[in-house]
Amino acid sequence: PQGKAYSFAGNGWGFADPTPLGVASVSYPIQASNNFYFPESGFYTDPFVISFASDSLSIVRCELGGKLPTETSPIFTEYAVSKNTVLRCATFREGALASDVSTRTYLFETAPTLATAFITADSSSLFDPDTGIYMEGPNASAEDPHFGANYWQDKTIPAEITFFEPGAAKPAFSKTVGFEIFGNYSRANDKKAFALKFRKRYGDSKLEYKIFPEFPNLREFKDIVFRANGGNVYQDYIRDRLGSSITQGLGVDYQKARPSIVFINGEYFGIYNIRERLNENYLTTNYGYDENSIDLLKSDNSVTAGSGTDYINLEKYIEANDITDSAVYAYISSLMDIDNYINYIQTEMFIANRDWPGNNLKKWKSHSPETPWRWMLYDLDWGFDNGHAGTQYASMDMFSFTLDSTASGYPNGAEFTIPIRNLLKNASFCNRFINRFVVLTQTKFSADTVRAKINSLMSEIQAEIPRDQKRWNHSSTYMDSQLSIIKAFAQRRPEEVISEMENYFGISSGTDVTLSANGCGTILVEGLRLHHTVNLHLYPEIPVTLSAENGAGCTFTGWSDGETSNIRKVFPVNGISYTANFH
Repeated sequence: PQGKAYSFAGNGWGFADPTPLGVASVSYPIQASNNFYFPESGFYTDPFVISFASDSLSIVRCELGGKLPTETSPIFTEYAVSKNTVLRCATFREGALASDVSTRTYLFETAPTLATAFITADSSSLFDPDTGIYMEGPNASAEDPHFGANYWQDKTIPAEITFFEPGAAKPAFSKTVGFEIFGNYSRANDKKAFALKFRKRYGDSKLEYKIFPEFPNLREFKDIVFRANGGNVYQDYIRDRLGSSITQGLGVDYQKARPSIVFINGEYFGIYNIRERLNENYLTTNYGYDENSIDLLKSDNSVTAGSGTDYINLEKYIEANDITDSAVYAYISSLMDIDNYINYIQTEMFIANRDWPGNNLKKWKSHSPETPWRWMLYDLDWGFDNGHAGTQYASMDMFSFTLDSTASGYPNGAEFTIPIRNLLKNASFCNRFINRFVVLTQTKFSADTVRAKINSLMSEIQAEIPRDQKRWNHSSTYMDSQLSIIKAFAQRRPEEVISEMENYFGISSGTDVTLSANGCGTILVEGLRLHHTVNLHLYPEIPVTLSAENGAGCTFTGWSDGETSNIRKVFPVNGISYTANFH
């Protein structure tokens, strides 16, 4: 049974509370079993009655709300359910360990259009003024973000999650979990993010469920986060998720997400994004790597998992050696995933995230198997012109900001940008960086693509927004204005960031080149795949590497200008076209 050991006490072998290095004082030879039937948790329209069978040996004790039943809880023989109800019951029998607790949440309202999570936990552990982890408690500072408050404690409480897919009458799963407040300064918000931990001491050691339908390969989780839009909780619903999701297919690690509705002890808590948690367990879920073989570091190289030695040595090598030397660059390229790093940096620069790189930066590697260093996107709330960085936010030059070698400390200290500032001194890297940024701003980061993503993310949650805004007293007018700002940013940003790049590197305006594939193969530009014919605005003075990649069942036969090598380097000429032919 959960939380119990099998021990020998004065009355023999049985179930007891664990007593490491001590002697169990009480043990129960058996555990009582439930002989009553609960209707499933869910959304109901008609009242119903639950009957609790009992006999001379066993009785059922229940609690309303999130409290766990004990041997002093009220005895239930019958209970009529006609309104929103959270019920937790167990069978008690003399001389036996109490049965496992059965938890149900019954809501008499229309089911949401989104996935829904019922969270159940002892209300005193959550909302007691002195001890509840949602509360300020007796030691909170008067100033924001109220350091010392209970919600700043590193404290996990037992809870249960019951999860419903949209439109489903029955739960997809119910699990006992560890529940903790999650986030940084957003902990001070009324609508707080929380994390769920799947561990053996709470119930199951992992969640085996495809909780992100868009990513069916992800099927095991030790941690999931319910995020409440961080510092943007009063502004918008999508900035963070938008910033990371536009990178899908680029190989950058980010938290997969889906929107949901949360009820805590039967109370509506509104719209949350279910996210992966970016710790060592993320790398087990996504790559199958052993969590004990991971090095995972933050922006200041402090260690989340493993060791920081290898990465610190990499930065020292980058600073101490001539990056223009091809052998030095090749060695660095063997230690870090260059294209991953470019994609990561360019995403942060494109969305104009000023709460970075001195914050919200993570990098990782595995030792078994050995991998190069890679980077993770997370907490992108300050992107897409959210206003937190000042009144001139919209016109801030992210190249000057990111590559400032004189800055120190938060937000853009030179100590956080050692790789990118030095790598750009290498001509091969610099050319690749410039050309890839052009491709991204005309494909994945184009105005049309990002606007379509904005509309998709908003349409998912549109029906649920009014209730969430009412619950948390958010201004619909203000949030609508923020959505307009996000859309305006998406429209102008591709041209704006390319202008910043041209000014920084002193390069001339580009020239038009058309790239296409004839047949089932694909063209790559500096390693970036083009999935359709693309007109790129490239630079005559900067060579570009083109590759032709065979598709299933076809073979590259040559380029439209007669070149037969599948990899080639060209200097763009205005109006020229390159077609890769496949047969």
